[in-house]
Amino acid sequence: MAKQVEHLGPAELAKLKKAKLRYAQYGSNVCNFCGDTTANYFATGDYTIRICPVCFEQFKDKFEWEEQDWRLGRGQEKYLKGAKLKYVTDFKKFSDTWDHEHCEFCMDKFMEAEGCLREGYCTLDEKNWICQTCFDDFKEMFKWTVVDRES
Repeated sequence: MAKQVEHLGPAELAKLKKAKLRYAQYGSNVCNFCGDTTANYFATGDYTIRICPVCFEQFKDKFEWEEQDWRLGRGQEKYLKGAKLKYVTDFKKFSDTWDHEHCEFCMDKFMEAEGCLREGYCTLDEKNWICQTCFDDFKEMFKWTVVDRES
């Protein structure tokens, strides 16, 4: 192993065993294994470790890592697990200063503008928005109920 992780003792290395890793499409960080600056995999727990794609492939079997969907990992289950949603066919801005929302998973933009999402799912209070793709991908995991717009 590279020197960046040599300082980790057996307890810290054990925490890496079977860690769920999240891939982030954005940003760039220094890999804790090799020092490369393209570390886009993150394992979080008592501490965060950053891993580049090369080290991920090299060490994933040793540590039994499981890659987690990049859209998860921001705590969405705390406020969206079992939520009641409604389907909105025509997104409308809330005010002149609040003109868009983002999908809680992929960050696609809902907005009254060309190229932006105009329809999708939202919580009944319209605070949390979910695009059709993410709804389809996570509806079983999050156990959502879609209710009538009038509910």
